[in-house]
Amino acid sequence: MDIPRKRSLRDIAIGQSASIDTRTSGIIAGTVSRIDPAALQGTVLVDVSFNGITLPRGLRPDPGVEGTIQLERLENVVYAGRPAFAQDESTIGLSRLAGDGSEAQRITVNVGRGSVNAIEIRRGLLPGDRILLSDPTSYEAHDRIRLK
Repeated sequence: MDIPRKRSLRDIAIGQSASIDTRTSGIIAGTVSRIDPAALQGTVLVDVSFNGITLPRGLRPDPGVEGTIQLERLENVVYAGRPAFAQDESTIGLSRLAGDGSEAQRITVNVGRGSVNAIEIRRGLLPGDRILLSDPTSYEAHDRIRLK
């Protein structure tokens, strides 16, 4: 399972919502019911209960399945895909695409909490703004870049 940056295994708690990818029968919603007290190389075993759900026939327990545990839910938040270099609770430089997508301009953005693939935008972007998520190393010295 992926644990967001700046989060730890200690953030997982019994009763949190979980989604388990069965790989054969789709994604099934459940609830964290047990957390193994021992972690091995940053991995911890978590049991998920599926109360009131009829599980697909032939489904067997497998410690190698993938799942997502919802650690918290933020309401009414502007968010964007998480750039690889973004750290939670920081100010970063991003390139915002112009309306027609022909160029991108460097802007400063304040970000908040993040998950593995998304980050909260506190200031600097509006809903609907498009940004470049790729590694900015090759173009970070430029305030504006033209896209082809």
